[in-house]
Amino acid sequence: MEKMASMNPEDDSSSKKDPTVSSADLEKLLEQRAQLDELIQKKFTKVITIMFTDLKGSTSIAESEGDIVSRFLIKRHHDILIPIIKQNGGVLVKTMGDGTLSYFQEAVDGIRASVDIQTSVNDYNSTRKSGPPILLRIGLNTGTGMVERSDIYGDVVNTASRFESLAGPGEIYISENTYDALGESRNTFYCRFIKESTLKEKKGSFKIFKVFWDNDEIERDKFILNAPLGAETGPRTITFNAYSRAHPVVEDEMTQEDNALVRKANHYEKEQEFLKLFLLCEDNRKNPGLEEMYQNLKNNLERYDKMDIKFFDEDAIWFFKRTIIMGRVSLADFPISNQALSRIPIRVGIKNGEGFLEVENKGAEKINTIEIEKPAETVPVRPGVEFSLGTTGKIIFSVCFPIEFRVYKDRFLSLKILNPEECIRKHFHVNLNDIWKEFNEESNRILIIGK
Repeated sequence: MEKMASMNPEDDSSSKKDPTVSSADLEKLLEQRAQLDELIQKKFTKVITIMFTDLKGSTSIAESEGDIVSRFLIKRHHDILIPIIKQNGGVLVKTMGDGTLSYFQEAVDGIRASVDIQTSVNDYNSTRKSGPPILLRIGLNTGTGMVERSDIYGDVVNTASRFESLAGPGEIYISENTYDALGESRNTFYCRFIKESTLKEKKGSFKIFKVFWDNDEIERDKFILNAPLGAETGPRTITFNAYSRAHPVVEDEMTQEDNALVRKANHYEKEQEFLKLFLLCEDNRKNPGLEEMYQNLKNNLERYDKMDIKFFDEDAIWFFKRTIIMGRVSLADFPISNQALSRIPIRVGIKNGEGFLEVENKGAEKINTIEIEKPAETVPVRPGVEFSLGTTGKIIFSVCFPIEFRVYKDRFLSLKILNPEECIRKHFHVNLNDIWKEFNEESNRILIIGK
């Protein structure tokens, strides 16, 4: 009976949980957690400078030149970059197709590597007799990251990636953290603050610093900063660097008006306002300081058909052609993942100072509603008919997907995808992400069509 009594759950102390024991276990676990966190911080977390590089235009090169040429350029790109990264004390974490991710213990080593890379790439381009050049954009950021054997983690990495995406071909952009980390070594390089900008998926604005690596561009930048507009400067050497393999040079005696135009052109180039630069050069193509710059720019635009530009301070893609194809088709110049668009090619472009749009007649029964909204009316678009857009208005796909269009200078058509979120919620009772998952990525740049 005693044995049976001892089996009574109320009398069995082994079945009870001692709160003091569990509390002690919790404190021990928390202590171990703190020690583990400290160990991770000491062993894996470091202040480092992250460098991202990206080969611009690799997709268009593959389309225009073929996979073999594209693969050769990527290999040559790796052959140039990887030794330079190692020579400057960097660690190559990984290659990502046409890009690289590396880190450096010291910011000055990262900057030196980026300058050496751009210089070496430029030297390589100048020796090529034919084919597309290698054009790199580079971004660096300094901060605390978690370094493992085969990868690195932390916000420092994401921010460096954003700076790389802001840079133009042939440019090096660095964060304020990297600029500050240079300390006295910053006098070794020519770098300066150029603008403030927001970064994708980051709160607030960030200061953007540019590292200049080309001596001609450095001299040109100093000239623009120091010379008052309209000042007489006598003979002047002008180079167009960003898109030139051979760097054609113009030397001539230029008037006060000539110099003002050249400084304006250099300013547009520096700010990546290439549409304004192109128009300025074309309107003044016989100017002694702009003639070769214009021809060099035009040759490169005709070769690649499109480029990243700034359009009134907004990111844009400029298609150097009068007609492009849009839609959910593989051959589209600007493929869109929006499910409201059909898989039928949509031609959109400009002629005679007005925009036009045409939807292929083939497969017309599958085409969703397309309307043109103008100030006075809304007109449906019929497949197989070239529809005149006029100079301003909206193209509306499936009720809720508007693209604003506007003609600029009678020869360029700008397209801006507007946010349809509220309309979708109202008409379809779903979220934008359910219909257009890539909206943020595909709508963050204006499209410019024309030449």
